[in-house]
Amino acid sequence: MVRLRGYQMDDVQFTRFGELHTSPDYVKDRKVYVAESPLMSVVSNIVENGVAVGHHGDGELDWHTDLSFTDIPSCYTMLCAREIPPTGGDTRFTDMYRAFDIVPEEMKARLARLTIKHQASHNPQYGTWPGWDHIETRDVREMPGPIHPIVRTHPETGRKLLCLGRRFGAYIPGLVLAKSEALLDDLWSYAGRPENS
Repeated sequence: MVRLRGYQMDDVQFTRFGELHTSPDYVKDRKVYVAESPLMSVVSNIVENGVAVGHHGDGELDWHTDLSFTDIPSCYTMLCAREIPPTGGDTRFTDMYRAFDIVPEEMKARLARLTIKHQASHNPQYGTWPGWDHIETRDVREMPGPIHPIVRTHPETGRKLLCLGRRFGAYIPGLVLAKSEALLDDLWSYAGRPENS
């Protein structure tokens, strides 16, 4: 993680850090995208005239990895804070290498053989993303999405890390639902530990 404090930049400058990829839910006329910089979306809990200003409304976003639900996940995410409250509104980052390191050895051996499906159809508020309105199921085994390894290896350092996305809709193919849910709950508990921040 790189943090730049007190650095002033406008929305267009912010999107010049490298090649950007749109989110699959990108629809240009949606108001959650910045007009001058259309690949940048607004995350806000502000509601104006009964309409949420931000991408996810005023609902709380649980810990997640951005764009893990795409065939080729992004290699990094950038966040630019424009307005923050004096308290609350906490944003945490977690070290997925450290999360993998603290997983028990017997679990690591098991994880090396498993994959995870990152559902692509539903948002964190359990509604469907644009283009997925025809999906009615809430059964994670039936939700569409790409399948990725649970454990990934950095191509240069060789370090292993947990590759998790959103908890809602995740599923480990080949396991009965209850076992998948239990193992995923365990993995999220390692990823979300405060000492990984």
